[in-house]
Amino acid sequence: MLQILSKKCRRDIVEMIYNAGSGHIGGALSSIDIYIAVLNNMGEDDRLVVSHGHTSAALYSALGNMGYFDINDAIENFRRNAPYEGHPSLQVNGVEWCSGSLGQGLSVGVGFALAKTLQKEPGRVFVVMGDGEQQKGQLQEAREFAVKYHLTNLVAIVDYNNLQACGTVDKTTEQNLADKYKMSGWDVVTVDGHNFEALQNAFKSTEKPLCILAKTMMGKGIPEIENDWHYHGTVISKELSQKYINEFSISKEEEKLLQNIQKPNRLTYEVPVVPVAAGRTYTETSDIRSAMGNALADIAKKHPEVPIAAFDCDLEGSVKLTDFKKLRPEAFIECGIAEHNAATAAAAVAKSGMMAVHADFSMFNIAETYSQNRMADINKAPLKLFSTHAGLDVGEDGKTHQSVDYISLLSNFYGFRVIVPADANQADGAVHYAMSVPYPVAVIGGRSKMPILTDAEGNALTFTYGKGQWLRRGGQATIITYGNMAHRAVKASDELKAEGIEVGVLNCPTPCDLDVDAISDAAKTGLIVTYEDHNVKTGISGEVARILCGTSCQLKALGVHQYGASTSPENLYKEQGIDVESLKNTIKINLK
Repeated sequence: MLQILSKKCRRDIVEMIYNAGSGHIGGALSSIDIYIAVLNNMGEDDRLVVSHGHTSAALYSALGNMGYFDINDAIENFRRNAPYEGHPSLQVNGVEWCSGSLGQGLSVGVGFALAKTLQKEPGRVFVVMGDGEQQKGQLQEAREFAVKYHLTNLVAIVDYNNLQACGTVDKTTEQNLADKYKMSGWDVVTVDGHNFEALQNAFKSTEKPLCILAKTMMGKGIPEIENDWHYHGTVISKELSQKYINEFSISKEEEKLLQNIQKPNRLTYEVPVVPVAAGRTYTETSDIRSAMGNALADIAKKHPEVPIAAFDCDLEGSVKLTDFKKLRPEAFIECGIAEHNAATAAAAVAKSGMMAVHADFSMFNIAETYSQNRMADINKAPLKLFSTHAGLDVGEDGKTHQSVDYISLLSNFYGFRVIVPADANQADGAVHYAMSVPYPVAVIGGRSKMPILTDAEGNALTFTYGKGQWLRRGGQATIITYGNMAHRAVKASDELKAEGIEVGVLNCPTPCDLDVDAISDAAKTGLIVTYEDHNVKTGISGEVARILCGTSCQLKALGVHQYGASTSPENLYKEQGIDVESLKNTIKINLK
């Protein structure tokens, strides 16, 4: 039966790629028997992750022929019309994670498997990968994580054809895949990846994470291209395509037999949220990161029914996860200094019926893990980033740790909401908001303690997404700011007022979704100064400029214009011309 299915799928693969005029025929023919074996073995509680997404033609052919959708739709629309994209699309029934960036799939698998373990769910997670991508360092992070957390419900299958885009795997970088997994603590089995009985026997449960090295042949079934790395991504000729479309055809009787192996039922997960509620009220100087950690612990304590996992990368004390760890030790996930795996695994947990927080320095969980966060966004994972130590405020740690590009990086994502609170009260509200919505949110703060602020009416700061707050009112100019610089802007405004200069301060804690009405109101003063602890070229000034188009308002942008040195934040702000005195002087000069 499965041999018939294999033959039919090979026909569909050839026809898909022929119709599209592009595709990865070699890897698709290499991996198709693995997909068939895995899908045939899976129960309703199991999950599938495809890491080497360029084999999508094989995945679509297996899923379509097993009843997940009409295979003819995929044959007709592959690489030409949605949803049958060149790499697996979430819109395709049976696809649980879009893939394309190689080396991340195993981290997705450990995230799925960890979520099952934490929630005591049955079932296994199968991850199908290429052998070439085993060169990626993130895979080692994932291998060690899987062993640490005893993910015996995890099965990795490597499509081991020893070929990649530019030649053999062995010659590209010498590696012993069996040793890589064994030395990390996995059970390893080597089988013929085109033998269904051997594959089925290899799926047995073990007391460790299981790696199956499935020996396959690139281009399997088409002798003219078998074991030829050139056909990793090269399309075969029209004549050869037509030849094998005919040779791989099956009879009507065989088509009827295939109806007996259809398996269209799969797991679905809802995104948990908590209702927005009043949190703590701070009256004394506090750092944003402590307020973020306190709010997370408060939510975990108040809502024991909501599954939450917090991912740490050896920075528990610095990112203030200790209280959460005490409340839910089993859900405190220590990843070690392995940020790439942590980012992807956390995103996968967030796609598994749990809340997932990745707390880290902003340089590490925004800048360093940009690709991983981008894949989380593409996969609509409602990940929560708690990003601390942002901006020049890190001070003495120096330029390598001074994250001054977090807004520009996160603004590239279409799903993320970005919040940079101005004080601890606003940070508390921001965290409560983040945990109340079913999409990804980044809450970002510096390292230093900051004063507690009030709005222009003397009220403690609250948080509403997309809304700014007037911290001071003034008719001659307006400072638009957020985060680390808000209290400095207030100080400048107060000191200028003593000199007879009335300057407003508008705090915009959602820099990627600015308050257009408030900024338009601010423009009536005739002078706006954007003031931020961020790269001045990629911060809020550009968006403010777009809002001001068509007005006569003057705009001056103050921000970070070069990498910072290793010194105190106050010295850095002075060196960069964004200390309080420089802000005041800029306003005075431009008012003249």
